Amino acid sequence: MNKKDGLKLIKNVHKATLSGLRSMPRNTPRTARQICGEELWSSLSRVEKIYAGRALSAFVQLRYLRLEDAGKSASNHRRYTLP
Repeated sequence: MNKKDGLKLIKNVHKATLSGLRSMPRNTPRTARQICGEELWSSLSRVEKIYAGRALSAFVQLRYLRLEDAGKSASNHRRYTLP
């Protein structure tokens, strides 16, 4: 993935996440796939999904989004909650 495509992916993940937060119930753990939405997620390649998850994780760590880390699921996917 080149730099231009990476930046486009980050922007798309951010936009989809903001949209997904509107309908996200509080205190319910969600994966990146659930937060970003099936429309975006199904359009991504395997590698892009990994980068999308990392981007969402960075948004949370840097407090760009009002989400909290809720640990990992049984399938080892990181989960987030809306406080």
